[in-house]
Amino acid sequence: MAIFAEGMTCRICERPLMNGQSVRAFSPFVANEADSLSFFSDAVFHEECFCRHPLSGDAESRYKIVLDRYKPANRVCAVCNQLISDPDNVFSLGHLTSDETHALHRYNYAHFHRPWIGQWPQLAQVAEFAAAQMESGAWRGSGMQITADALRTAMIDRETSQ
Repeated sequence: MAIFAEGMTCRICERPLMNGQSVRAFSPFVANEADSLSFFSDAVFHEECFCRHPLSGDAESRYKIVLDRYKPANRVCAVCNQLISDPDNVFSLGHLTSDETHALHRYNYAHFHRPWIGQWPQLAQVAEFAAAQMESGAWRGSGMQITADALRTAMIDRETSQ
């Protein structure tokens, strides 16, 4: 959850948020700064302001999906299909794209045991797409760069171990 302290400003109206007011708060849930929903990530709003925002429904829907997909019971490795019980041993792709026709869409929220990502059959294809997304500007920000770098590193590690 985003940190709320009295006197912080609502990201929409920029007026102070006060104790006792209805507020809506989101933890960081959108890594891609090029995504229109990144506006809501790690932010606090007056409930009234949030409800009037044209993207509030989309933000609420995505946030629910993220919370669900990252529950420990839903962290299943895309390579071995086993539950990832150790939170320090998980690597997740997160939300890659909302475009259901994009090749990356089916990999939204894919989870991996860290040592297994190099064994993922789709690694080369997804690493290539990730690089193209960064280059085109469709992905922006350090969170998406970390994802692209991790995929590239896994590719290099796989190639050097063969």
